[in-house]
Amino acid sequence: MNKRNILIILLLVCIFGFVAYKVLLKPQVKRSTVVPPPAVKTVPTLTTEEVKIASEVKTGEVLISADEVKPQSIEVKLHDQVKFVNKTDKTISVKSNGWGGVPIGSGENMYNTFDSSGTFPYVVSEFNSTNGSSAIQLTGEVIVK
Repeated sequence: MNKRNILIILLLVCIFGFVAYKVLLKPQVKRSTVVPPPAVKTVPTLTTEEVKIASEVKTGEVLISADEVKPQSIEVKLHDQVKFVNKTDKTISVKSNGWGGVPIGSGENMYNTFDSSGTFPYVVSEFNSTNGSSAIQLTGEVIVK
């Protein structure tokens, strides 16, 4: 063998050794993934008065059947809610001056919060009756003190 062949073999062994070290023998380093912190959602801050009102709010309930409203007159405090429960087999509407009038399906509820004092008479009727007359025509009132 001549010197040239020995140098080529030595060079090939060095290259093979370097590649083997890099690919096979070098310890694997785990890369850590940086996960950004979750986005912070801001929650509106309530005033002391709003917290007080929210803690004192109560819900009254009015049950509506095909032939009566129970109770016919309900008394609640300012900022309280009244839950109107449709116990009929029809879609109805509870309507007063300035609130209601939305469809309430059979077994569904409607809530109304009263933010002013007074007496609020309402009418319960079948929602969207085609000929203007309704098989259901009931009345009641909410008294807010």
